[in-house]
Amino acid sequence: MVLIGAGCTGAVAAIAMVAAWLVDRWVPAARREANNEVAGMLFSIIGVVYAILLTFVTIAVWETSSAAEDSTRNEAHALLEVNRYGVELADGGNLQALVRRYATVVIGDEWPRLQAGEDISGDGARLIDAMWAGVDGHEAATDSAVLRQAEVRAVLRELGEAREVRLSTATSGLPVTIWGALIASSVLVVVNSLLFGVPGRGSYVAMVGILAAVSALLLYTVYQLEFPFQRGEQIGPDVFDGVLHLLTP
Repeated sequence: MVLIGAGCTGAVAAIAMVAAWLVDRWVPAARREANNEVAGMLFSIIGVVYAILLTFVTIAVWETSSAAEDSTRNEAHALLEVNRYGVELADGGNLQALVRRYATVVIGDEWPRLQAGEDISGDGARLIDAMWAGVDGHEAATDSAVLRQAEVRAVLRELGEAREVRLSTATSGLPVTIWGALIASSVLVVVNSLLFGVPGRGSYVAMVGILAAVSALLLYTVYQLEFPFQRGEQIGPDVFDGVLHLLTP
C-alpha cells in the first residue's frame, strides 16, 4: 500500500511538473507575473474551500474507521461476557456453544466477505437470536440471578449494536458527489498554481509539483481510510481469534 501510494503521488507530481514546464516554456514568467494578484486571490478562495472540504472528509473517514475498530473490540468483549454467563449456569453449555459458533462464523465467513465488500449472511444475526432465547429461557431463582440475567441482556444488546456498527461501517463509503468535489478541487488548485509567474523555471516547476504531490497524497489517504475492512490498514479479525482461542478447551 505504501509503494502504491508513493507511486500514485509521484505520477501525479510528475504530470503536474511536466504541465508546469510546458506552461513556462510557452508562457514566460514575465508574462504570467501580471496574473499574480488575481491568481493569488483566486488561489486563496479555492484553497480555503478545498482545505475545509478535505478536513471535513478526512475527519469523517477517520471517525468511521475508528468506529469500526471500536465496534469490533466491543463485539468481541460482549461475546466473552455472554460466554462467562454460560459458564456460570449449570445448563449453560448450549449458550457457550452458540458463542463459539458465532466467533467461528465471524472469522471464517463474515470477515472474508467484509474484506471483499460482499453482503453478509444472516447466520450471525440468527446466532444472536439464539443467545437471546437461551438467556431468556433460563429461570433465575434468586434476586442476584435476576440481576445477573438483566446484565447479560444488556450485554446482548451491546453485542447486537456493535455488530450493526461493524457491518454498516464496512459499506459506508463517501458519496460520489463528495469524491467528485474533492478531485475537482484538487485539479483546480493545481491548475490555478500554473497561473503564477515565478522567477526561475526550476522553482516554478518544483512549486507546482509539490502542491500536486500533497494533494494526491491526501486524496490517497482518504481513499485508503474510506472502507476500514477493505483498504489501507485493514481491520482484521484478530480480536475474534483471541476470543476463539480463549473459548477453545
